Amino acid sequence: MKKKIAAALLALGLLLLPYPAQAAQPLRVCLEGTASAPGQLMVHCNASVPELRQEQLSLRLAGEVLPISELRRFGDTGEAAAWLFIVDISGSIKQQQFEEIKEVLRVFAELLGARDSAAFMPLGDQLHSAPFVTGKKNFREQIEGLQVTREDTNLYAGLIQALDILQARQDLPAKKQVVVLSDGEDYFFTGHTREEVNEKVKAAHIPVHTIALPVLTGGSGSEHAKILGSFARISAGGLDLIYGLEGVTAQSLAETVAGAAGNSYVITADTSGLALKENGLLELTVNTGNETASDSLTLRASALVPPTTAPETTTGMPGEDPLPPIRWWIYAAGGGALLVTALLVLLLVLRKRKKASAAIENEAPALLQPQMPVPTPLQLYFATVGRESESYEFHAPDELVIGRNAGQAGFNLPEDARLSGRHCRVFWQNGNLYVEDLGSTNGTYLNGVPVWQPVPVAQDDILMAGSTELRVAWRR
Repeated sequence: MKKKIAAALLALGLLLLPYPAQAAQPLRVCLEGTASAPGQLMVHCNASVPELRQEQLSLRLAGEVLPISELRRFGDTGEAAAWLFIVDISGSIKQQQFEEIKEVLRVFAELLGARDSAAFMPLGDQLHSAPFVTGKKNFREQIEGLQVTREDTNLYAGLIQALDILQARQDLPAKKQVVVLSDGEDYFFTGHTREEVNEKVKAAHIPVHTIALPVLTGGSGSEHAKILGSFARISAGGLDLIYGLEGVTAQSLAETVAGAAGNSYVITADTSGLALKENGLLELTVNTGNETASDSLTLRASALVPPTTAPETTTGMPGEDPLPPIRWWIYAAGGGALLVTALLVLLLVLRKRKKASAAIENEAPALLQPQMPVPTPLQLYFATVGRESESYEFHAPDELVIGRNAGQAGFNLPEDARLSGRHCRVFWQNGNLYVEDLGSTNGTYLNGVPVWQPVPVAQDDILMAGSTELRVAWRR
């Protein structure tokens, strides 16, 4: 009997190992993103302390100390945030779980600010992000349109794509968040790996909040939930939450995540004395007296906005009296002279136009023909980056689909396992070349930027489809 009790206690101890009692957490500070104003840099960050004070902070850019003028909670600034919700709609989600997902999202809809932007990315075979919307009504309409499918879960690709979207969208607010609602299982064994997701999450400087759904079937479900939570823990201040624990409700989950965003910080620093000619390292250090922690990210040189200078408004030399007022009759005389001059110029222009029209009428009719459109280039070339001798040539295609399925793609690359059957297409429009992603699993990139809509392609641009990098060129 004692052996059975001891074994039971050991098993209970092993189960509790991944969820140890909360001890004092070490100090951690995370940079999230930045925004600029003339002569100022606003830095979004969060820290694992109840209250930050301005004197505890040190901010450097390219080795130069930036004077800090203000430290505020994000929730007190009135600024907008961007939220991207990754929602599991795969066949592994039971109807009960899905209703719980929608209930969490409905609470979020009520907590979002009036100017916040929000969008969904349903997790299935194909990944498509819905457009960002503002306003509770528009967000609720998107929620009610979600439906469970019988598709598989492409979780890892979804996380990477969501972070790509937020990093590429410079039109969105600087404060950006990802919220994942899933059971944590990724069913795509030929796509992205867990290690690739880890690298992307660490480099993105965007909080990833994960909400693991209740495990209804047991087995490996708890292990998938732990993996899902690990992405939150290595992100820039993300929360690892579980729906289904005692006392945890949709309301409490949404309020916890929204509260974390509101309790983060915005540091305002003076950059008027700094000219950044190239990308620089932004470093934030927090020193509480007992602990020190820091974080850094690379800031583009173009991210800084130089201070504005007011134009001089003096009307005379220093020490002199202002110029005397001009009498009204001087204005009247000048205005009359300008009016006469304008009338003479108008008469001359009308006479010249009459003569030009008569000359055109005597020209050959061919001159009156409309201008022909720009001809489509005759040859389209692709060279594999790193193996330039491996090139492909296509003769004057109006549209060329790139993919792994020979029956669906004119440019077929069957050896690339990360390509979709119909991955992307290049096409001509008004004499210009464009590329468009066709809902591929692993995305299409042009010069390293994700392609979410048709974008123009320039000579020697680098197109990445699947794991294949191609240099694009053409000749008329």
